[in-house]
Amino acid sequence: WAEIYDRELTAENLFAIQSEISTKIAQQLKATLSPEEQTRVYDLPTASLEAYNHYLRGRQFMEMRTRDGLERALASFEQAVEIDPEFALAWVGVADSVHLLWEVGAYDHAEHFERQAEAAETALALNDQLGEAYASMASVYGKRGEDEKQLAALEKAIELNPNYAQAYLWYANNLPDDEESLQLLFKAAELDPRSSLIKANIAGRLMELGRTSDRWIDLFGAGRRTEPDDRTKAKIDEVVARIEQTLRTRYAEGGLTAQIVEKIDRSLDSVQPREKQDL
Repeated sequence: WAEIYDRELTAENLFAIQSEISTKIAQQLKATLSPEEQTRVYDLPTASLEAYNHYLRGRQFMEMRTRDGLERALASFEQAVEIDPEFALAWVGVADSVHLLWEVGAYDHAEHFERQAEAAETALALNDQLGEAYASMASVYGKRGEDEKQLAALEKAIELNPNYAQAYLWYANNLPDDEESLQLLFKAAELDPRSSLIKANIAGRLMELGRTSDRWIDLFGAGRRTEPDDRTKAKIDEVVARIEQTLRTRYAEGGLTAQIVEKIDRSLDSVQPREKQDL
């Protein structure tokens, strides 16, 4: 696997090296790439190394999931598209960071939606083979109430980029079948094991399916420790509330013993201090 790549650092050379490495790995694994996969491997996302650096900074800031981080992410993505207006992935970044800023309450619906939709549509128009662009458009379709288009776009996103964890998360959260949703969330966690938001979603699904084991409790704890951002805390608050309601219902129906309830209650406290509620 050892190779030396001694070339001038330009965007073209950088992506050429990435493509060569991907191709060599596929050859070593004796994998056959379809023509569409080969096209994506050799696709040059931008000719500007400066734009790509702004894009990478934007992705890093966006992972913080705080209002400040998302605002900095948006600024970085906007710098990237200003340098290279045909940089589709950067337009995806604009769309997604605007959407997430709305989720944390930075924008009202009218203010953010047009901006998000324009950025997502631009990304898709620039590259209709970009899975990330379809995932961004799925969010737009969802807000328009176009549920079938939303699911189709997420399926297309996964088809084009089977390694995009965000697409699995969004797809899982839009399926009525909890079991199918759970499997998609496990796949998302496999692709992005550090995401506490994904862990929180898995924990909620396990509880809703009646799987009251230590596993989902551990998921909460790991998430709270690894990514203590505002959005994830809010998500965990929401799922904890659902868990408590489910516990009360199942206890009242005789589905849980007082001892199990007490154990789960202590575990929830270790994840997140909260006011006591009688179950």
